[in-house]
This record gives sequence, C-alpha cells and structure tokens, in this order.
Amino acid sequence: MSKKSQEAIERQQYTPKFIAGVCGNCAYMKVDLELPAWMKKQPGVWGDEFRQEKNHRCAIGGFSVKKLGSCAEHAFSGEQP
Repeated sequence: MSKKSQEAIERQQYTPKFIAGVCGNCAYMKVDLELPAWMKKQPGVWGDEFRQEKNHRCAIGGFSVKKLGSCAEHAFSGEQP
C-alpha cells in the first residue's frame, strides 16, 4: 500500500468492519438476569449459566430499550461511562 493511500485511510478513519453503536453493546444498558419460570420451581438446583436477560433498560434515562436500538449517548462497553 502506498504512503498516500495509508494517509487517506488514517485521515478518513476508515474501518474495514462496521461496529454498530447499539444498545446491545452499550455500557449504559442494564439487564436483570432471571431463571425461566419453570426453573424457579426448584431453587438452588440451577446455576447462573441458565439465567436469561430480562428487563432491558437504559441506565441514563431509565426507559425500556431494545438491543438493536441506539441513541446519541452511546458508549461502547469497554469505555468508561
């Protein structure tokens, strides 16, 4: 690759793979992990690996969100909110 094209890539902040800024990978999304209803009948038998995500909410506004939703306040999970 030529130096000129490398400079253009850096200037345009080109990324070969798109990473969407959606609620599913946002640091502000909060979820409750719960066992399915049929597993709750035998407490203590099932481990944490069987818990499912319920009640997806935004920690900033407190409203319900969908995993593929997005907003202007998005911060990737690895970043500090």
